[in-house]
Amino acid sequence: MSKPIKYPFITTPRASAAFTWLDKPDTAFGDEKYKVTLVFNKDDLGDGRIERGSKAVSGKEFMAYILELCNKHGVPARPGERGCPIKDGDKMADKEGNPREQFANCWVIQLKSGFKPDLVDTKGSALPASVSILNGDIVKALVVPAYRNVNGSDYLSLYLNKVCLVEKRVTATFDSSVFGEDDGYVVPTNPEPVSADADDSTTYSEEDFDF
Repeated sequence: MSKPIKYPFITTPRASAAFTWLDKPDTAFGDEKYKVTLVFNKDDLGDGRIERGSKAVSGKEFMAYILELCNKHGVPARPGERGCPIKDGDKMADKEGNPREQFANCWVIQLKSGFKPDLVDTKGSALPASVSILNGDIVKALVVPAYRNVNGSDYLSLYLNKVCLVEKRVTATFDSSVFGEDDGYVVPTNPEPVSADADDSTTYSEEDFDF
């Protein structure tokens, strides 16, 4: 495998999250990867950003930018072709050959990372451990495009770096009645404020977060 040729990071338009493995890696088949699939409605593409987030572009221009990078390196530049990171939901099928109706009229991009991506809100602040990004939530992703050649085949990969939670549409719920009625610990509704002297080793630069 040749050394990847990387490009400045880009920020995707908003998308619906699917097949999310962001709090812990998917260990199926020994893959050990953090994952999220972005589902974009073809008729309602929002704006994206390119050139390290410095340039806003329409959703169509964002997709065209990715395909231009494919063309530059001889990677197939039609969504769904091997090596192209964009899939056409209208042409996706399950193992039995049945259309994947949940992806109809959508562009689909699957993102992976061997490292846990930063999960942030729209201001760039880290999401607390109590907030998980779930299937159906609206997100944007900061990714690094990279061309690579693997065993003679050309690919344009989008390396997952950060995921921004734009809209929380799904909440994990649990019916506590299965434990019966016991008095005991209840999460406080107004927890004590954290001291201003508390250590916060996580820092973010505004230049890294132009969602």
